[in-house]
Amino acid sequence: MYRKLSLIAIFFLHVICGMAQTPSNAVADSLRVLQQSSDYVEASLVVVSPGKLIYSGGGHTALRLSCPMQNMDYYFSFEMALTPIEKLRFLSGTARAGYIYTDFQNVVELYRKEGREMRGLKLNLTPVQEQELWRYLDGQCERGPNRYFDYMNSNCNEVILSAIEICLGKETIEWKYDSPDFSSSYRSFIDRQFTHSPWNSMLLNLLTGEKGDKMTVGTNWLWPNLLLSEAQKACIVDSVGGKRPLVVGDEQILLKLSKENKPFPITPKMVFMFLLVLSVLITIYQLITKQRNIGYVADVPLMVIQAVLGCIYSYTTLSNLSAGFNWIIIVLNPLPLIIWLLLRKKPVMRQFYLLFTIILVVYLACTPRLPQLQTTPIAILFIAIAVRTAYHYISRRFVHK
Repeated sequence: MYRKLSLIAIFFLHVICGMAQTPSNAVADSLRVLQQSSDYVEASLVVVSPGKLIYSGGGHTALRLSCPMQNMDYYFSFEMALTPIEKLRFLSGTARAGYIYTDFQNVVELYRKEGREMRGLKLNLTPVQEQELWRYLDGQCERGPNRYFDYMNSNCNEVILSAIEICLGKETIEWKYDSPDFSSSYRSFIDRQFTHSPWNSMLLNLLTGEKGDKMTVGTNWLWPNLLLSEAQKACIVDSVGGKRPLVVGDEQILLKLSKENKPFPITPKMVFMFLLVLSVLITIYQLITKQRNIGYVADVPLMVIQAVLGCIYSYTTLSNLSAGFNWIIIVLNPLPLIIWLLLRKKPVMRQFYLLFTIILVVYLACTPRLPQLQTTPIAILFIAIAVRTAYHYISRRFVHK
């Protein structure tokens, strides 16, 4: 009798346990099915219109990953640390950067205040690839700033597209690169991206050095204003050669542009032309009247601009020689100002004026071989400086003996 009661008790215990486990198993099975559905996770490319600062002047690229069933909507972005030292290191391509994530609506509000536009396109990834992308980005966010931000090679576009390629596994992305924007040098390419900001254009153009003329077309050319149009022409290629579009659906306006970035009315060319005309007029006046003090009106702004640009380009070139030598620092460096401050009353200063004039003339004569002089108005500045250094050499030798 006791044995029968024990068997009956065990039987009911199994029934009760089975009833308790069945719902959880069903939920787990349903979750696995949902995770394999195409709309469980949605991954989209997001581009933001250019900002006003130099590091945001080309726009921004990020990823939006959402899971509507879990009420999750996140914005993953490759960002530079915005401390003063990192902003300075940005110029040499050595600023620390890493992935961050935040709620998507928070980012929308942030860019709304700045008046910038946000556009997006849905990526055509498999459910497994979408979840792998999310896992990869989560892992990168946990690592914090773990790489350098270099606007030429390791920028937001390059890093975001690299993350997508990593999640593809054995599949690859095939880009067309058939836009006219890709048919010139990277230096000219940058110039076209910054038509709204001629000062940033000149600064970045000069910073590229010789590397800007040797870079081949790649994903680092897919700047935000070109990315979505190029993505619509790109495709994902599987291991057997099959192809499918990289993106699906129409481009979405996530946030309308409310503040257009208008070009600063005073361009580098205007400033340098003004200084050139001023230098020529003052030089002629001094040669006629033999007055020396009025020369400071032209000399001081020329020395200040030459010294400021010289410090920038000397720092960026010497702090990151692996990026290639920037020949522009032979002229744009702080050494002339230092020499002038130390030796301006010494007889040897006359030889320095002659030497620097010759260097400037040689540089100007080599314009066909120096793309930086072809694509920027910096040559106008060099002519103005050459006029003044030539005058000082002549005046010290003949006029004011």
